[in-house]
This record gives sequence, structure tokens and C-alpha cells, in this order.
Amino acid sequence: DFTAHPPGSVAQAADRIAQLTGVRRQPTQVRTFMRGLGMAPRRLSPIPGKADPLRQAAFKKKSWILC
Repeated sequence: DFTAHPPGSVAQAADRIAQLTGVRRQPTQVRTFMRGLGMAPRRLSPIPGKADPLRQAAFKKKSWILC
């Protein structure tokens, strides 16, 4: 089940293990278990915002040029 739908964090993996087995594990134990399966917790990062070309052009005109 973990390979088909990988958890987004160690906490989610711990919750899923508790649902499947009824045994609650600490985050350290869950990390060790996931590494044993060849998995690593996914590290999520924010998606950068969309750039506005007009605002960028205006900024370039107003800002001084770095040499």
C-alpha cells in the first residue's frame, strides 16, 4: 500500500501503519521501516508564484544595473 500511495510525511505514514495494523509507532521507527522498504519521506516545498512580465520589465527599468 505504501508503494502505490506513498505518504507525504512520516506522521502520515505512522497514521497509516496504525490504521492497518492497530500498532502505533514512533516517528523514528517509521523512518527506519520506510528506509527498509527503500523509501524516503518526501520533502515538500512551496511552488513559486507566477511572474508578471510587465511588472518585471518595470522593475528592470527602475532598478540600477549590477555590473
